[in-house]
Amino acid sequence: MQGKVVHAETTVAHAVLNGMHYYHQDWIHAAAHVTVPPLRIDSNTPSYLMGLLANDSLSVVASEHRPFSTMQRALGKEDFTKIPHGLAGVQDRMSVMWERGVVTGKMDENRFVAVTSSNAAKIYNLYPRKGRIIPGADADLVVWDPDAARMISVSTQVQGGDFNMYEGLRCHGVPLVTISRGRLVCENGVFMCAEGSGKFYPQRTFPDYLYKKMVQREKAIKGVDRDPYSGDVAKVANTMKKELGLGPMDGDPKGVPRAHQGVRDLHESSFSLSGSQVDDHVPKRSSARILAPPGGRSSGIW
Repeated sequence: MQGKVVHAETTVAHAVLNGMHYYHQDWIHAAAHVTVPPLRIDSNTPSYLMGLLANDSLSVVASEHRPFSTMQRALGKEDFTKIPHGLAGVQDRMSVMWERGVVTGKMDENRFVAVTSSNAAKIYNLYPRKGRIIPGADADLVVWDPDAARMISVSTQVQGGDFNMYEGLRCHGVPLVTISRGRLVCENGVFMCAEGSGKFYPQRTFPDYLYKKMVQREKAIKGVDRDPYSGDVAKVANTMKKELGLGPMDGDPKGVPRAHQGVRDLHESSFSLSGSQVDDHVPKRSSARILAPPGGRSSGIW
């Protein structure tokens, strides 16, 4: 709103859940929601974050996928700060966002694609190779059925972990077919991708999505076209030249010392960077600590 170039993200969990889960009577349930930053207690926060995603104040919704088993989280059974933080969410990210974002009317289909896919590709300078359907781009495609529904359950998840934060949530919006670089990797919930088929993409620096505005703003700031100054320039007396052995100033008669006139010349100083100072001959005294009564002394000069 202030015109700054800022891009921020949130996670599915923060845009859907609140921190009341930390007060659950079941320790396993409460520990399964430990993440950083923590879920907020205010029940209005998820709806507010979803609104920020919809109006472009937030650019990306991530899964923050870090699944841990209950046994691993039990490392913090006596101290919650030792609970490994992270949530399992990559498998349900798209369906939950469709249900809570598009079905509820907070965002349209185009905004859904932007926050879940294309904006991330732009920020990481992979666009339009990723995040857009055009000739020459990677054929990363999802055939999406907006009317189909599925029930989220830990018993059917394949994303790791033994707990699902969205257990029992019925979501509209189901991916029927997933294609990665032109190859079928998932169809009707059946994963069929061979290990090692992924590919590393080195990221190029300075993506236009982040820097184009700033570059344009720098171009918009132009200098003033003016004629150069051609008048006389005042000569400033500098006693430092004598101290440093640099000789008289230009225009000074040789052998004639310059005299101070008018007010003190603020360009002159008794401070020297040559190593020796003008007050080196003054013996240094130890500092004295002055203890004043409350309210300060009533006499003396401070």
